[in-house]
Amino acid sequence: MKNGDLCTAIYEHLPGIDKILESEKLPIHQRIFGAAYLFVELAVDAPEPTKREMIGSPMFRETIVPIVSDWYWMEYGSLCRNQCEKELSGILSEHAQPLLIRFPQTLSRVETEGETAWLTFPDTLREEESIGEMTGDLLDVARMPSAVAKAVQSEAAMVVGHSRSINLNLMSKGSLDNETFSLAQTIWPHFEKAIRDLLALSQEGAAAACWDLHLAVEKSYKVLIRSKAGNPPHSHNLISLHQASIDCGAMIDVALMKRLPDEKSAIQFRYAEKLITPAEAICHYKTALTLVNQITSELPHTVRLNNTSLLIKVAPWAK
Repeated sequence: MKNGDLCTAIYEHLPGIDKILESEKLPIHQRIFGAAYLFVELAVDAPEPTKREMIGSPMFRETIVPIVSDWYWMEYGSLCRNQCEKELSGILSEHAQPLLIRFPQTLSRVETEGETAWLTFPDTLREEESIGEMTGDLLDVARMPSAVAKAVQSEAAMVVGHSRSINLNLMSKGSLDNETFSLAQTIWPHFEKAIRDLLALSQEGAAAACWDLHLAVEKSYKVLIRSKAGNPPHSHNLISLHQASIDCGAMIDVALMKRLPDEKSAIQFRYAEKLITPAEAICHYKTALTLVNQITSELPHTVRLNNTSLLIKVAPWAK
């Protein structure tokens, strides 16, 4: 099939596909990749293995997605722009003063000015990225003693890498039903709230953060179990949720889960009936980040975007 024929076929199917995504209450700027995926699933007459191979191929990224993107820009114009470009938050704690870091979920690089740009979905801290800029220039890694700089670099790589990976793991709907997908979208906001509370540097804020971290882990387990076996246990108990996920065939480090406060302590933290130091809570933050990354990596995905780069053509009306 020539690209012109493919474009015609895609344009014929997109109005119906867009109605499906609209019925799922998906914002316009989030529909492009889903529409490209649904085109292959619904319009391509081929066995499922062939469809999966097509979705993972360069043709999908370099031809189908750009054609779908063009249709959306023609149909909706500037509504295709994300009105709130997503930045992720994290905490660096190598110094006695915990620091907030902010970093983009995706990276872009202009290929041809005013015409094309590469959009990358990293799951790591890239070599070209500046930790200092992520802290608002509060840190100058180049001026630190080498041992300290190495420790800061390692911590930043863990925080940025796990945060990006979690969000990529949660981005794809895959085989999740609508209710489970909606639950998955509530996981990362618990980390963002926990980070804000931790930076208050009070025991009350640290306690509140531990409750949100517990919820992030709990919901991650429940989304995974629902994706594989149906209904998870109705419980805040991480031990029972971990066991249920293992019973579904997941490979998750039980030692990480055991480092976190149990459900009784988490509930006490919720109501400030029990307090904890910010330093202890930040350790729980790092453990929860690592654990949720492991859990969400087990979710089923038709295609993974980790470290994928897409060459996006800029439509004239998008400039």
